[in-house]
Amino acid sequence: ESGPMGDIQIDPTKGTVGFGAGLHGWAFTLREFAEMYSAKFKIETPKLMKRFWGENFYNPVEKKWSTSGGDGYLRGFNQFIMDPILKVFKSIMNFKKDEY
Repeated sequence: ESGPMGDIQIDPTKGTVGFGAGLHGWAFTLREFAEMYSAKFKIETPKLMKRFWGENFYNPVEKKWSTSGGDGYLRGFNQFIMDPILKVFKSIMNFKKDEY
């Protein structure tokens, strides 16, 4: 909308939604991960933010994105955000400092 505050809708692909764990003291938006991966994929940060949310899937073998998924395709958010977070969390909880 075009009110005095502008568009106030929350949208993860615009960086207006934060994800985190108050108990563990960390949080992020899609922008942090998109900035980290943008050089690797040679994709602009805003475009990558959109690929990390919704019906967007990546096949690491074919190195292709898809909006329909299929064999070998994993949801972008899961593959590039949740899986790395869970890997670090699991390593910390199991005292495997060499893995993080």
